[in-house]
Amino acid sequence: KGGMGIQKECDEYVKKKSRLGKMYEGEIFCGTPGKLQCKMIAHAVGPVWQNGRHKEDEYLTECIQATLEEMDDKKYHSVAIPALCTGVFGYPVHKATKTIVESIRDYLKENGRDTKITKIYLCDMKEDTVDHFVSALEKLFDKANVQKQRGRTAAKRSAHGSNQYRPTPVPAPMSSAPPSHNITVTLVKGQIAMQEVDVIVNTTSNSLQLNQGAVSQSLLKL
Repeated sequence: KGGMGIQKECDEYVKKKSRLGKMYEGEIFCGTPGKLQCKMIAHAVGPVWQNGRHKEDEYLTECIQATLEEMDDKKYHSVAIPALCTGVFGYPVHKATKTIVESIRDYLKENGRDTKITKIYLCDMKEDTVDHFVSALEKLFDKANVQKQRGRTAAKRSAHGSNQYRPTPVPAPMSSAPPSHNITVTLVKGQIAMQEVDVIVNTTSNSLQLNQGAVSQSLLKL
């Protein structure tokens, strides 16, 4: 399990950052992983869904892109991202998954030549959420190249137009602009804390209280 040291670090950060003891929607705090195997946890203050009238998509996009920017700054290569804000925050799953995939696509389109990122895992325990991630990939990328295999899906952006199959990811070009290296986006049905990645993204409240939300709790307990 990650341990309560993760919560302690979050508490200390919030106290230093703001007299109000909270962060703002769209902000992230990148902290240490405690006893988890990853190198960093990006705690994303995702928006609470308010019928789409309070820039929820914009704040969620900021969370994703800020995380990817921080990864590039630290030269990290892999990240696991859940369906942020779809639990206690009430964000509709089909909207959140679309915004997340769209944010990843836009970041890689703009930074593909320079990014150090090579692997992005979209993770969730629920089959329904995984299916929404699949739908988002099909809508935002070339549908013909998004395929299901053994309950998982992947999109692969290749500098060489690679069409090789691995046991679980299935390749699909993510953009017309050639990156400097292969970047894969893999969809995984499973626990995010179990992924072997450099960075894990977590949805959290603006006070960084990790007892709220399934992902936060799993990071502390696992």
